[in-house]
Amino acid sequence: MLKTVISLPFILLIKIYQYTLSYFLGNRCRYLPSCSNYALEAI
Repeated sequence: MLKTVISLPFILLIKIYQYTLSYFLGNRCRYLPSCSNYALEAI
């Protein structure tokens, strides 16, 4: 439960980035999965 509460804000920030800024900035990460997807998997 505590892990979920702590990780939720980070997941939300990454999702907001993916749906907003990444469209304007384009693909900056040359790796697959993308850097933001990898961060979500790590969390």
